[in-house]
Amino acid sequence: MTTALLRTLGGQTVQVRIPLNTTAPGDPAQLGITGTPTDVVALAPVIIRRDHNKKTDTKRHELLISASTLAALQEITTSSDARNFFLSALSITVEGVELRVVSFEADEFSGAPYLYRVVVQE
Repeated sequence: MTTALLRTLGGQTVQVRIPLNTTAPGDPAQLGITGTPTDVVALAPVIIRRDHNKKTDTKRHELLISASTLAALQEITTSSDARNFFLSALSITVEGVELRVVSFEADEFSGAPYLYRVVVQE
């Protein structure tokens, strides 16, 4: 039901860049000079609330994401798993701009999450 509401409100798509849990063999990996392998996960529908702080000239966005969307794409069904997913993300691309995750909150009903609020900024 939350997904339908977000879609009705004009939900958009964001890309979440997450690190993969693979280890490359060889000396470069042992020395820590290899790049971190990543994957990009597209999440939709997402409502983007924009906030521009004119004093510091930073763009800040609140992303509203249905828990069922994350469960379908990443098999994440608990608030703690969703928190780990978003806080470990390397970046979230919103309208072509890579942003970093600042905070995460989950709205729950009867102990089950239904909406995630992720705040990102430059």
